[in-house]
Amino acid sequence: MKQQIGRVFLLCLCLLTALCACHTAPAPSTSDVSLSSLLSEEPEPSDESLSSALDATSDETSAPLSTSGASATLPAATAPTPATPQAERKTLTGTVTAFDAATVTVTDAAGRVFLFERNDTLLDPASDPFAVGARVTVTYTGGLVISKERQTVRVLSFFVRQKKTPEEFADEILGKMTLSEQVGQLFLARRPAKDTSVTAARYCFGGYVLFARDFQGRSKAQVQAEIQADQKAVKIPMLLAVDE
Repeated sequence: MKQQIGRVFLLCLCLLTALCACHTAPAPSTSDVSLSSLLSEEPEPSDESLSSALDATSDETSAPLSTSGASATLPAATAPTPATPQAERKTLTGTVTAFDAATVTVTDAAGRVFLFERNDTLLDPASDPFAVGARVTVTYTGGLVISKERQTVRVLSFFVRQKKTPEEFADEILGKMTLSEQVGQLFLARRPAKDTSVTAARYCFGGYVLFARDFQGRSKAQVQAEIQADQKAVKIPMLLAVDE
C-alpha cells in the first residue's frame, strides 16, 4: 500500500515538472545575447553627425572628375564659321557716249550718265572694242551713284557690241514713237488716189497695198518715184504689197 502511494507521488511530481518546463520561456542563445547587447550599446546618431555626413557626400559629388591625378576637362564647343556672303552681281546696259584712255562714259535708256574707269583687261573675250555709239553691258558689284564723278563700284567686265541686235533696234524705234504712231503701224492700207505721201505721214501706216489703178498710165520710173516719195515722207519705212 505504501509502495503504491509512493509511485503515484513520483508520477505526479514528474507531471508537474513537465508542465513547468513547457510554460517556462526558452533561454536565449549566446549569439542572440551578444547581438542584443551590441544593438543596445550602439548610440543613436546625433544631428551634427548627420549634417557632417551630408556635407562630405556633397563635397565628393561636386568634386571634379580626375584622371591620373589631373582634372578632366571637356573640350570647348567650337562655333561654326559663317560663310562669307558673295557680293551681288549687277548689270548696266547703255550706250558708249564718250571714252578716253582713262574713262568710259555710259548713258542708259533713261538718259542717266555714268562714268567708269576704263580697263581694257576687263573686256569680255567676245566683246568689240570701245566705240562711241556702241552698246555696252557693264557687270559690277556695289551701288551706282548718279553723278558726273567716276563711279567707285567694282567693275567685273565690259561687253561692247558695236552693232545692235534686231530686238534692240526695234525697242529703240518703239521707244521714240507716240501711241498713235504705234497704232498706225498695225494697218496695211490701200494706197489713196492722191496725196499719198501726206496721208502716209499723217497716219503713219505700216504700209500701202497697190492695185491695178496705181500702175495704169505710168511707167516703171514713175511708179518708183512715187513710192520713193511716200517712203521719204514717213519716219519708219513702209511695207508694200501688190494686188492686181
